Amino acid sequence: MFLITGLGNPGEELKDTKHNLGFAVLDQLDPDAKWQEKKAYSALLAKTIIAGQEAILVKPLTFMNNSGQAVKKIAKDFKIKPDKIIVVHDDLDLPIGGIKLSQNKNSGGHKGVQSIIDHIKSKNFIRIRIGIGKTKKEETAQFVLSSFSKKDAAAVKETIKQACQAVQEIASNGYQIAAGKFN
Repeated sequence: MFLITGLGNPGEELKDTKHNLGFAVLDQLDPDAKWQEKKAYSALLAKTIIAGQEAILVKPLTFMNNSGQAVKKIAKDFKIKPDKIIVVHDDLDLPIGGIKLSQNKNSGGHKGVQSIIDHIKSKNFIRIRIGIGKTKKEETAQFVLSSFSKKDAAAVKETIKQACQAVQEIASNGYQIAAGKFN
């Protein structure tokens, strides 16, 4: 069983921001998912099948910087090891439209990823990083909580599709093969 976590922030006003790309990927991964709010986990959960594998989709409702709380509780209760956890998130260091898979790496400054590392006491989970680019002149918090320009929206839509394909490839053939195809 896989635990697939999309990182984002709850609330309608933040729905279409750059920081919510993880949530957008989960919505595209299973458009028919039956999401249920689970207060014990502070998260929305949906059970699904990805490439023939059981999976729990997770959208933490704790805000980005505390995402690890939900991931830890769910992984523990469902007995999911870190190498079966896939975390999908935005990445400032990749250009718009970029995608990169990684495993057993540091957070790279992403506070949601660091929260997961801190809570599960491991970095041996799979990350699907989606580029949002960033110019040096903008403040990071303001940038990640803004929407994509119309110019960038088409590239982002395509990258979301690629991220969904990457999740399916990981579930089908494992991280190494998926990384070879998508990196």
